[in-house]
Amino acid sequence: MGRPAAAETVIARRPADAPATPTAEQILRDNGFPDIWCYPTHCVVSADDAVLSERLRGLDRPDMLELEPLPDARRVFFARGTWDAETRAVDSTVPGLSEVPWSSPTSLFVVVFKAFPEPGWIAELRGLGLVPLEPMPQMGYMVWGSRAVVASLPVGRRHVRTVYEVPAGLKRFRVDTLPRGDAGGPAVTHVHVVDAAGSDVVNLLASLSLRPPSQALRTGTASAWSVLLTPRQAIDLSRRGDVVAVARETFPVEPSDERTNRIIGGTFATPGTSWPAAIGTNASPYYWEGFMSSLASIGINPSNQWIGFLDSGVDEALFRAGPTLNCPPHLGQAGEDRRLKFTTDASEDFDTPALKGDDWRNHGTTVTAVAAGRTTEYRDSRGWAFEHGVAPGVRVAMSAILRGQCPGESDTGRLTLLDSRLNLANFLQLLHYSLVEMTAEGSLPGRGPLPDPEHPIRIFNHSWNRISEGTYDAKDYDFTAMLIDQTSRDLAAASLVYNPGSGPEIWRGAYGQPALHILSAGNRPDEIGELDMPLWVENSEVFSPGTAKNGITVGATRTDDPRTCDDDLPYSPNCWGAENLMGSNPRVVTGFSRVGYPNFRLKPDLVAPGSRVYGRLTERNSFCLDSCLVKYDTTSTCEHETPYPAGTKLWMRGTSFATPAVSGAAALVRDWLRAAFSRDTPSSALMRSVLVAGARNLVPWREAWGSCCEDPSNCWPCADMRPAPDQYQGWGGLSLDRLFGATSRYYFYDQGTTLTAPGQTFTKTLTITDPTKPITVVLAWTDRASTPIVDSTQYNLDNDLDLLVNIFGNDGEYGIKRAWRGNHYYCDRDAVQSGRTGYSLDSWNSPCPLTFDRKNNLEKIDIHPSRIPPNNQGLKIIVTAVAITGDGVDVFGSTPRQDFAIAVENAHE
Repeated sequence: MGRPAAAETVIARRPADAPATPTAEQILRDNGFPDIWCYPTHCVVSADDAVLSERLRGLDRPDMLELEPLPDARRVFFARGTWDAETRAVDSTVPGLSEVPWSSPTSLFVVVFKAFPEPGWIAELRGLGLVPLEPMPQMGYMVWGSRAVVASLPVGRRHVRTVYEVPAGLKRFRVDTLPRGDAGGPAVTHVHVVDAAGSDVVNLLASLSLRPPSQALRTGTASAWSVLLTPRQAIDLSRRGDVVAVARETFPVEPSDERTNRIIGGTFATPGTSWPAAIGTNASPYYWEGFMSSLASIGINPSNQWIGFLDSGVDEALFRAGPTLNCPPHLGQAGEDRRLKFTTDASEDFDTPALKGDDWRNHGTTVTAVAAGRTTEYRDSRGWAFEHGVAPGVRVAMSAILRGQCPGESDTGRLTLLDSRLNLANFLQLLHYSLVEMTAEGSLPGRGPLPDPEHPIRIFNHSWNRISEGTYDAKDYDFTAMLIDQTSRDLAAASLVYNPGSGPEIWRGAYGQPALHILSAGNRPDEIGELDMPLWVENSEVFSPGTAKNGITVGATRTDDPRTCDDDLPYSPNCWGAENLMGSNPRVVTGFSRVGYPNFRLKPDLVAPGSRVYGRLTERNSFCLDSCLVKYDTTSTCEHETPYPAGTKLWMRGTSFATPAVSGAAALVRDWLRAAFSRDTPSSALMRSVLVAGARNLVPWREAWGSCCEDPSNCWPCADMRPAPDQYQGWGGLSLDRLFGATSRYYFYDQGTTLTAPGQTFTKTLTITDPTKPITVVLAWTDRASTPIVDSTQYNLDNDLDLLVNIFGNDGEYGIKRAWRGNHYYCDRDAVQSGRTGYSLDSWNSPCPLTFDRKNNLEKIDIHPSRIPPNNQGLKIIVTAVAITGDGVDVFGSTPRQDFAIAVENAHE
């Protein structure tokens, strides 16, 4: 543990091999520790002086206690700065740190406890007339109420460390320094208000705004209101004690082929065959048709599933010039083969069938092709088919929200049958709109019944990000990320007010139904994106909504590209993302893909090919295409003539086009869970755990910095990449080769247990299917959405669970027990060679004590077969609740609780 500080907080537990008595609590009390809070599995200890810290250090030994330091327990992680309870200072210099509403008898505070907040402590706050709002990591809780009552909390309450009044500067976003291009006039602003404060602030918003306030998000204790405000008005509002956050929303947004399928798919149900360094030549018939035939043989049919796309539209959508139904060629033909089943449009094009859902930018057309494209007769020079999606045949819904940037397309929001006109710059509102339009039950005004009630839309593809020109607040956990996290649990968190003529009606997404959101990580700025390899630089982290914790955030790798062209190419070598144009190793993350954080808050979750993805040129308009796109005809030669003929292919680059590969794979996995395991409505937590369980580590060996290897004799340049998990590849490349096997290879558990207090456990013992093969165990939970002022790059957990795996065996003479803890893969982040291999370290081979993860709501263990003890007696999974501070089951509730999902590959009941 090292030498303790003068004051510190730790988790103390009995070592795994120690006798059951004395307990950790008995040891701590016998040694005079006054501030301890104990649970069945551990104690939290607050040692507040050097004497206690030194005494605690003396107990850190195999026969007494195992200590886990919590260095951040006395800090509160706001997005705009971290407040230290010891120094009572914020580590940033943002404007407004001294601005608090001194004249008001009520205000907004964080109560910092000495342990993770317990339900009884929160109930006590409520009993004192305070309003508990949301947890503030690690040990704080945001409350609103009487200044006098809050000031009295530390008196006579051993569990309360201190209180902190939240200043205005920590509550406001993009109002002090405006993004480039923001002239400072009235703009969409979201004001997060305490519900219990009454109507005063909402009435004030109505008097200030150029349009009536509309509720944009609610949590059960607070609501975000969408209004039009100037920066000055927003700053003034942030000084109110009943305002939690104020965010100005002026961000714009940035909006397949068989090679992608080969890279992620490998050979059907054959682990280790995905992600080759080069894909070679494709022999007839189409490679992916063979894979899909294998899926069909075990009952998987993509047409049972839907993917909802929020994008720029899709080709000429469902109608051309007349009333006859149309279908973009890559999504089948009109009739039974038509896979584009539903479109809606956030612009006034909603009113014109021939324009509704049309794609003027080519973005959405290519995105849908990657996920759902049908085979064409055209191939590249090595036989790989254009437009062959990961899940051909899956049903497609499109909500056209990326609008108003190209000649011919509308830049005016839809008003028909709505209570107020949509704002095409308000992406929180557009997210509500899309989810309601695609999932609301009943006969929605302007839509009618659900497109297919028997097969509802539960997978959503988000190939867009909030882009901040000149500032980088978009990487923060904003209201859009909050809604993603809420609707991952319950689509009814999405709502919109319609007005069919008889008065306003509030419509919501599907009640009680989960959604799996697949989110683009975002692209780095042009000057960074030109790097030919990934390299972490400041302001290169994942952008919202990819900062959401309950979705799957996707980065991009290179894509093998066999084409050759002459020197007269229709693009510039300096074009964004054009690095190594003529082929590259798909195991290398692209230079433009946004990356995670240099701590262990892990994003992105997965990566997929995205640097040169084949797509179809939209037939609606070619005037708005990026000049850097390489366009070519169906003979796989470079196309120079303009205008380009109908059916011309093109390649595009960006994390936007890696994301739909994961969406397509999710549709296949969801139908596999239905067909093989009778799970028709898997939770988003189970879907995340299955997809991450199948991920392929792209760096099996790191010989030295910049040298990644399959083995020491087969290496390639990879700059700063490390074995998974890391901040470039996340958990690794999306892979299907470990899935779809015999059911005896898997164990899935989906939210059958709810933990309500620290120390509660869930235990399951499984039989190892094949001890000569690796074992993967993944725990995931749909955590409660956090407050918008939290620093998601540091801590963003309301509820914290731990994953432990034990395997017992014997060598014929002695018993053997090995233990693994979730997300413990290395002791040194920069370790090379055998110090970091992508496999979990265990209690016997780890050169450092096994650590716990306190940052992520997904924990994984990868066990190398050589670490499985001989004559094993099975695999024991233990899930332990460490902190239960929020309602992780009801998005509007206040009962602390959390359920979870588990996916295991190579073990079964």
